[in-house]
Amino acid sequence: MGELKKIFKEIGYTEEEMNEIINEYGIKKLKPETLLENVKRNYSFFLSIGYSKEDVIKMTKTLPPIYGLSIDNIKQKIEDMEKLGYSKEDVIEMTKGFSSIYNYSIDNIKQKIEDMEKLGYSKEDVIKMTKTLPSIYGLSIDNMEQKIEDMEKLGYSKEDVIKMTKTLPAIYSYSIENMKQKIEDIEKLGYNREDVIKMTKALPSI
Repeated sequence: MGELKKIFKEIGYTEEEMNEIINEYGIKKLKPETLLENVKRNYSFFLSIGYSKEDVIKMTKTLPPIYGLSIDNIKQKIEDMEKLGYSKEDVIEMTKGFSSIYNYSIDNIKQKIEDMEKLGYSKEDVIKMTKTLPSIYGLSIDNMEQKIEDMEKLGYSKEDVIKMTKTLPAIYSYSIENMKQKIEDIEKLGYNREDVIKMTKALPSI
């Protein structure tokens, strides 16, 4: 355990962060010597394919089971994502901010793409949107359908929402309460509801 602590410290983790990682359910089952080997191996591998030291620390703090993955598992996930239409660089960039992708099965990712196509997006739309907002893969399709319904109640059509989210996928991460409040705040500036709907359809980033 002493050498394990030394490696974690050398990489840049605090003792508290190290304890959180080694006590995570999926990691706790590993023998100290196995975890030590995994940390050395995976840390070096991530650096070799384009992640920074800070990226690896952030990813593994968010998703400790990354240290339970084999190099083959990691390589396979990247290859599978490339087959879906992403570049290796895309996958690296996406997982920097949303490391959970390494924890999702490729079948679940494929299913999410199919489900979004049923909502009205093309596969190309989904690839582009998830490159901008990888956490879409963490949303259930029910959550996405509910957001569309909620926005329809605000005055948008389903087609409007699909078009707006192609441009600004982050809409799926906004609460409907905050969106209602933004509409009310703009109305207080002197616009009517129809004006706000029209403006935000043209420029969703408002």
